[in-house]
Amino acid sequence: MAKRRRSSKDKPNGAMVKRKRPGSQLGDLPMDILCHIISLLLLKEAVRTGILSKHWRYVWCSRTNLEFSFRSVMRRSYKGGPFILHPIQERAILPEKPLKFIHLRHLRLEITFLSLTKRKSDVLDFASLLEAAPLMEKLEFHMWMDCECVRYRKLDGKLRSLPPKPHYHLKLVDITEFYGEKDQLELALYILRNSVALEAMTIDPKPTVAAEQCRLTWKKDGFSYVDGYRVAKKYLLRADHRGVVDVVKAGRKDIEALRNAPYKMPQEAT
Repeated sequence: MAKRRRSSKDKPNGAMVKRKRPGSQLGDLPMDILCHIISLLLLKEAVRTGILSKHWRYVWCSRTNLEFSFRSVMRRSYKGGPFILHPIQERAILPEKPLKFIHLRHLRLEITFLSLTKRKSDVLDFASLLEAAPLMEKLEFHMWMDCECVRYRKLDGKLRSLPPKPHYHLKLVDITEFYGEKDQLELALYILRNSVALEAMTIDPKPTVAAEQCRLTWKKDGFSYVDGYRVAKKYLLRADHRGVVDVVKAGRKDIEALRNAPYKMPQEAT
């Protein structure tokens, strides 16, 4: 008869002993320290910590600030040219139960909408950000519309209105390259109406992010600047009953100054 192999947990007298755990585990640190560690990593590196264990799976969601751009996912030593992260061509399918970023205070998005004709993506889908980050205080939404742009007119149909979901912490909102398209206007109106503590919302028709190869022209971008300004002034200022909306006027001098200026990536803080 084969002898039973003695388990490493068994003592000769039959008593059970627990295996000693290694001295200190990173996952045993208090959450505020883990949040600080995660905040020191690039976004791409922070997300990768989710494979360490079940405990680490969503720790990266505890960051107090998030930046979704090409710069945020590249190595710190990267010195190359300006690229934009993942151009959006199709409408995204949002999860039924999105992640909650309960520690997030500052969110910066740099997004390119790319299409040879009229785009299929829907900017209003980003309204879910307010629900996903219930304690967010500052939102920067920088768009680059590399597609056919048409400003909103009443002939385009009634503006959509999502069910109200008040957000009690968002104070500052900055939206750039607002070309006055229907879904852009709907998102801005949703944020304005649902942000109870909103102190300032800046709407700027001019872009702050762009691909290196792109050049602004009066024929295409110039009229879009004017369209965005007119739509924001007509609809957003009318809906603003607290005096928090500031619409930046873009004149021809601004367009001429940007026409041949290459896009420069902001310098990282040292």
